[in-house]
Amino acid sequence: MEWMALRLLVAASLAAVAAAAAVAQDGGLRFEVALDLEVGEAASICPCPVFGVVCDDPAVAAAVSMKDAVGLKGLAPGATLCSARDSMGVRRFYRVTVRSAPPDGGKR
Repeated sequence: MEWMALRLLVAASLAAVAAAAAVAQDGGLRFEVALDLEVGEAASICPCPVFGVVCDDPAVAAAVSMKDAVGLKGLAPGATLCSARDSMGVRRFYRVTVRSAPPDGGKR
């Protein structure tokens, strides 16, 4: 009887993983936050506290301390994936795109 219960558990687990993979391929699951910045601009990634902030390409974006927050700052044009762990141990991901500041400073 235990063997049959184990087979059912494995089959149900595989079905759940297959369903989640199908939804993820379809764009239904989103674990990333899109963050668009200009060079020199910073944006908060709180709710705080956050720990272990890392970016795949630290030349494009990096963690910075902000007043009452932790943020990501655009350093150079490009794109990178950054992540941070919250107080519950959940790692959140940020797809950071950094673009050059307009040469006129955005004035028109």
